[in-house]
Amino acid sequence: MLGNHDGMQSANDALWALFEVTQLLQKTKHHPQEGKHIEVHLKKYKDAWDIAYGAIAGARPKFHYALHLQEQIHRWRRHIDCFAGERKHRVFKSIVAPRLTRLNCFSRSTLLQMTETELTTSHHESEYTGQLIGKPTHNVELAMELGICPESFFAKGIQIYCVEYPRGSFVQMSATCCIEILHGLSTSQGFYVVVRKLQSFLAKKFILKWKRLSGTQTILAASTLMHKERMRLLRQDQDGLWLLR
Repeated sequence: MLGNHDGMQSANDALWALFEVTQLLQKTKHHPQEGKHIEVHLKKYKDAWDIAYGAIAGARPKFHYALHLQEQIHRWRRHIDCFAGERKHRVFKSIVAPRLTRLNCFSRSTLLQMTETELTTSHHESEYTGQLIGKPTHNVELAMELGICPESFFAKGIQIYCVEYPRGSFVQMSATCCIEILHGLSTSQGFYVVVRKLQSFLAKKFILKWKRLSGTQTILAASTLMHKERMRLLRQDQDGLWLLR
């Protein structure tokens, strides 16, 4: 990426320092005690950013979210990802802003009402205990390949513990093993997922990548997904895949 452009070295250093911050935040989801190192990595990123972009008028780094997370981890001993709420808030403001002159007051009152509605809305028990996503269908050929009853139901995903795992999503099971969700599965014994396994390896610049393992599809009990979060596919090439939370 740098080529012969020496001027990009400082920008590249800042980018890698930011990458180290995001790696650490990822690690704190499984090991909250790692949160004590956030401040050190943030300072390293800020120093690198100042060298690369400090002379640009109006430029500023955005890492306040990491400071919020550090306080959260210290207080609750947990790292809870609430960025989905921030994205919804941004979409909401983009819709209503052109129609209002006092957006801040309206946003606060409306968001409080939305939060109260969300907290008091009842949900079906099956959203926690397990249910298939989409229309359940029989697939005798696939059932025979998996060695299960032909009367089993397949669907495009599964919802369990109030989290949806649709086809095409990825779940990291360990530091070296990740799975790709292919089907949700319901049998007389309970709920399962049909998956394809991926294995991790370090690519250039120590970037963690994943490679699909050859072989047949595998069945896992849906209960094994507890405390496991979906990961979104960011990029792939002939060597493997990058995954992003």
